[in-house]
Amino acid sequence: MINFIKESITNALKHGKASAIEISVLEEQDTIQIMVKDNGRGCDSFIYGFGLKSMEERIEAIGGQLSVQSEPMKGFALHRGYNSKEIAEKLFLTQGTVKNYLSDLYTKIGTNDRAKAVLLLKRYLST
Repeated sequence: MINFIKESITNALKHGKASAIEISVLEEQDTIQIMVKDNGRGCDSFIYGFGLKSMEERIEAIGGQLSVQSEPMKGFALHRGYNSKEIAEKLFLTQGTVKNYLSDLYTKIGTNDRAKAVLLLKRYLST
């Protein structure tokens, strides 16, 4: 997940010339979703270059999917969704173990509030 966010930020700054980036992480039942939006240049159409193709391959390897949206002057949005059952199967873990890892992550960063966790992650990535 961290690599996806880092690559998204790099693309937004390098290619989109974005001045603002919004990162959201949402856990719903058995799914983890990450959305990265920016206010950069955007485009009508885009080619899956090395960065996007690599992200898509890594996401699909664990059963997730990548969604990309963009319009000229309206920035870029990347959405990455994970199903915890598929993650568990690919990593040879149980669903309970995947959920426990998420719970441990929240504990380690000192919160069980998703919004606060996202803010802490943003701060960590900006250092």
